Amino acid sequence: MDRRRALATVGSALSLPLAGCVVGGEPVVGTTALSGPRRTSEGAETHLKFDRGGEPVATMSFLGRGFDREDGQGRFRLSVSHDGDLRAERLRYRLRAPAGDLETAVDLYLQRPSGDPWPPITFRRDDGPSRTLVSVDDLGRQGIGTVTLDFLADTAAEVEGFDLAVDALATFSGFGVGQFSATGAFEHRFEQNA
Repeated sequence: MDRRRALATVGSALSLPLAGCVVGGEPVVGTTALSGPRRTSEGAETHLKFDRGGEPVATMSFLGRGFDREDGQGRFRLSVSHDGDLRAERLRYRLRAPAGDLETAVDLYLQRPSGDPWPPITFRRDDGPSRTLVSVDDLGRQGIGTVTLDFLADTAAEVEGFDLAVDALATFSGFGVGQFSATGAFEHRFEQNA
């Protein structure tokens, strides 16, 4: 193999892990966007379904798990599932909850994931007090199956409810042809359980 071909091969191999990186919430050139999303709902769960070639291949889901006005806590779950030909590589969620004074601010907590050991998870304030970034940049073994993260939203005072918005991005590898991305958004109103 000549030197130019060797450098091109190494350069291509090194660029694959970088394909699908996220800058400012949008996929970097190098990923192919899956078509969709198609939004469906099942009770308190909302699904965003993504296709490739007309076939469903990935789903992002948000499950609102209730709100107790007296203790000011709401629980929710974010998950990504995909068909067997894909592997989830990266997840990135931008959560927006009310910020402000002690009476109206909502604190967000990530529950420790169960199962096999997880790779590092970034959980930090992002672009101001009302935004939280949650990301896993290399899911490793966790990306083989459904990836689920559970959260707690907590208010310091008794409130009637609050709104939460989530911008979601997932990148996948598979089909033997490269990197794919899916982006979507969820909005949920936490209110007293009926």
